[in-house]
Amino acid sequence: MDAPGPGLIKFDPDKRSHVGLQPGSVSRETFWVIKSKGEVAEWFCLRKTAEPKHQHSKNPPCFTVKFEKGDACPFTIEQYASDENGYASSSGVKPSVKPDLNKTYKYTVTVGSWEEDPTGGVEP
Repeated sequence: MDAPGPGLIKFDPDKRSHVGLQPGSVSRETFWVIKSKGEVAEWFCLRKTAEPKHQHSKNPPCFTVKFEKGDACPFTIEQYASDENGYASSSGVKPSVKPDLNKTYKYTVTVGSWEEDPTGGVEP
């Protein structure tokens, strides 16, 4: 999903569903979304902090996010790419996924040539 418009959604390091990204750094090793509130995971390119001349782009995107298919992904869509604002959000949590504070889902985030495998979880 694309952001609703430039500057409308800001990265909030205290929001557990927000993940900031730049080469070599993921702001949160595990994100959490609250299923009962319809929350989605949101990823933000933070490269402008370290690289002031960085321009967000869709081709190639600033970053990509990929979950494995099937039960290894809590969302209805498994892959996401940042938009022209350096932003991406997940689809909704699958109806079949039961919230579980003891279960996390591994995904791969790619920023340029750098990759990391953080996790995410679903709260009630």
